[in-house]
Amino acid sequence: MRTIFLSAVCVLLRLSAEGQDHLPKPSLPVLQEEKTFSLLRPVARALVYTGVSTLTYRFADADIQRASQADPSRFQREAGRVVSLMGESRYSWMACGASAVAAVVTRNEPLKRLSVVWAGGLLLADFSTGHLKYGFQRHRPSTGSAYNAFDGPKGPRAHTSFASAHTATAFATATAFATVYREKRWVPPVAYGLAGLVGVSRVTNNAHWASDVLAGAALGYLSARATDWAYRKLEGKRLKRKKRVG
Repeated sequence: MRTIFLSAVCVLLRLSAEGQDHLPKPSLPVLQEEKTFSLLRPVARALVYTGVSTLTYRFADADIQRASQADPSRFQREAGRVVSLMGESRYSWMACGASAVAAVVTRNEPLKRLSVVWAGGLLLADFSTGHLKYGFQRHRPSTGSAYNAFDGPKGPRAHTSFASAHTATAFATATAFATVYREKRWVPPVAYGLAGLVGVSRVTNNAHWASDVLAGAALGYLSARATDWAYRKLEGKRLKRKKRVG
């Protein structure tokens, strides 16, 4: 069950970095059709992912939780605890800060972009998960409550299961690396594989429901992608101004 869940997370959140065929002097209708198709693809992926997450919440959360807690070994518990550390916000910020310092010292442009995208992704992920946690106030599986136990925004602020902040942090980090270093074919699968392990560990540690993890993964991914989009837009404007001045 854990292997299936990890595979689903990795497959659904992999970037499609496949090369495209370039036709000489394509006609305007062809260009418009390609643009429309390129816009529809992320929408379709978002709808599919939302559907999978909703179905997981409704029909699989309780079963996955029971299966993950069925006589766990000591090694499984310790491994889950260690892997979860990769999703700790403080360690991610320390590593991000180190990369920023290295980028300044070495004047490495990809590393500079990584530092900015990483930091922005972490900020947005922290902000969004924090609001969701206290907006829904979902009970964690470790409390013994049902998967659909929510206190809502007026609750006692004692339950913060939805969404998984560890997973959001891990996927923000993974997406930053996979986006900036996408030309290195090994980076995206390794980055998302490690992030997926963090998500699985939150389930096996009985800290989150599977749907919490899926939501956190989406938030982390979108946070880093949004930051990268903003960075590229601002960098493009800066280069245009520099050319005009020069």
